[in-house]
Amino acid sequence: MPPKYAPILSNSVDMKTKRSQELLEREQAIKELYQFIAEQVIAGLFKNDIIDKVIELGYDKYTAADLVDEMEERMQRIRKKDILIIMPPTKRRDRIRDAFTYAGFETQYIKDGQDFLKSIKRIVPDLVVMEHRPPHINAQELLALMRRNPIGRNIPVVVIASRRQMRDSFEAFGRVDFFLRSFDIDAMLQTIKKRFIIK
Repeated sequence: MPPKYAPILSNSVDMKTKRSQELLEREQAIKELYQFIAEQVIAGLFKNDIIDKVIELGYDKYTAADLVDEMEERMQRIRKKDILIIMPPTKRRDRIRDAFTYAGFETQYIKDGQDFLKSIKRIVPDLVVMEHRPPHINAQELLALMRRNPIGRNIPVVVIASRRQMRDSFEAFGRVDFFLRSFDIDAMLQTIKKRFIIK
């Protein structure tokens, strides 16, 4: 290649890299903004207070109002979401079911992962909650099978486990939220609501 063309090609590559970086930064900023608004909506702040907070971040009032309206509409839609709890009958399962039902979710439960895999074409939940060791099949095996299934591939999952060290092995599956058995039910509900309203 003649040396005189090298700087031109180099500048072209640099410009593409810069544009790609700017696009990634913009996408990340938008994602963080949606997460911020979602947290305020889930926390129950008044609409005008949330709009004021978004304006403080540098957005005009019309854009801020539109974004908050969109999040509130998503909050209304999540009340129709179906959550499947994969656990044997226990006080923990009943506690989760009661909290989710009170929050407005449609809640079903089955006793183990094998039953879920057999019925995945018939029961397609919007989210699955499971313990690390449900009867017959552990959560990692069940997640691996779910992710290989076209129906279960994109279903978000909440895993409840006894050890914090397990978190990384579950998060590798994608669309997984992890809680220890000593979890706060309100924190779990907030995480699930954010999962539903932030695309």
